[in-house]
Amino acid sequence: MLLKIIDNILNKNIDFFFDLRFEEIKFELDTILLCIEKQKNKNVAVTVVDYVNDKKRQEVFTLNKNKELDVDYFDEIYNKLLICDNIDSDPILKSYNHEEILNYYKIKKIKLHKEKHHKSDFLDKSIPNAELTFIKAQRIENIKNEKSAIESQANFLLELIKRAAEESAQISQRLDSTFPARLFDSINENISSTSINDRLIGIQRKRELFMKFGIIKSEDTFIPRKFSNATLGKEYSTVLNLYISDALEKLSPYEELFEKINLFVNLLNEKMLAFKEIKISNEHGFYFQ
Repeated sequence: MLLKIIDNILNKNIDFFFDLRFEEIKFELDTILLCIEKQKNKNVAVTVVDYVNDKKRQEVFTLNKNKELDVDYFDEIYNKLLICDNIDSDPILKSYNHEEILNYYKIKKIKLHKEKHHKSDFLDKSIPNAELTFIKAQRIENIKNEKSAIESQANFLLELIKRAAEESAQISQRLDSTFPARLFDSINENISSTSINDRLIGIQRKRELFMKFGIIKSEDTFIPRKFSNATLGKEYSTVLNLYISDALEKLSPYEELFEKINLFVNLLNEKMLAFKEIKISNEHGFYFQ
């Protein structure tokens, strides 16, 4: 359903939302915020906020599913849609009333109604044109590039993971090169064994979460059982405390990415996917199995 919503927004098919059960949908791009709200009378209110050159433009309009066509609008499309340049001079067509001409060309009122009430020039200009179609395999396919949007987004996530890994590697190099100097600077600090134990357990859990989602590669990070009851000397406490601080800083590039991935995975696995499960990988971005 999430892909269908995105597909209909990008194709500017607002009629889709009349039959959809929802309260509010927000769709945000780099410079556009689209808010679709279902009102109590079942009408659909659309708010479009467009930021161009740091200037805000906003349009709010309400779509009424049951609103009838007005005469002025019919007259406007009368010559536009019926393919006949001289329809007023055609004695046969002129003898029919509007309703009969519609039947003659098999043009439904709902189609005309859609052109009138469910389209906005501002919306057309704000949302970029995208040649997308929703297909049965639950993918949004980019017809122009012949490449699935899922594959494209998986590659995008893979790039984010790689960037985080590169940033973490740079931090590691900086911290490792300065470790001896920083160790001597903190040699006189008083660190309790309990504090060290709690922090080691915390960083172990964080690593396990990151490994579970495939953000970092698995490694042996388990704390020896005997450590929980061990009494550490001052020198060991200082070294371990500095090690933990460095380890947390090395993992920091993954923090924000993990929060977004966690939300993304839980949303799909719990709400959207009935027979498949999404997996995160530092080799493929994400995939389904």
